[in-house]
Amino acid sequence: MNNYKTQAKHWYRKLMKTPVGYVCLATYRFKQWQLYKHLARQSAMDHLRGEDHADIQPENN
Repeated sequence: MNNYKTQAKHWYRKLMKTPVGYVCLATYRFKQWQLYKHLARQSAMDHLRGEDHADIQPENN
């Protein structure tokens, strides 16, 4: 195990051998999915409100 990919593959296989490991990984991925879904929704709502460009100052010509 001399690099990151082989170590990751080793620990992933070891984790997947147990039902508890599978549940932990599935729970982690589900929570990450919920987080990204929330961030995407928040970004869309900010865009609809016009808040995504609020920090840009108008140019004075």
